[in-house]
Amino acid sequence: MGTEVSELRENAIPDVSSFETVITFETGMIYSEQHGLPELPRQITARLRCTRAELGYAVDDEVVFSPSGFDETTIAVNKNNLMVTFGGVPIITTLDTGTATPVTPGNWRLVIRLEY
Repeated sequence: MGTEVSELRENAIPDVSSFETVITFETGMIYSEQHGLPELPRQITARLRCTRAELGYAVDDEVVFSPSGFDETTIAVNKNNLMVTFGGVPIITTLDTGTATPVTPGNWRLVIRLEY
């Protein structure tokens, strides 16, 4: 489940300004979660976090992820929810050969951060 991040200002009500979630994914999966932000997020950041070394990456390495039509992954938001569909698996460039290669889903997690 995601985490809401709040900032406390002197004499102010807490302001929920960001949301982050870590997703274990597989091909054909549809994921949806309420983000709890008061408005439509202005920024979406997606990273793949390595959990088992592969493709030249070590455990806890992260790769900025930008879905493309090739990997059939879509990340969408509305004012209430984060939605992710995995028609295929994310494709990244390997560190050891520089080749675009699909990741092994069990070796990676998708980390998404929303901010407004």
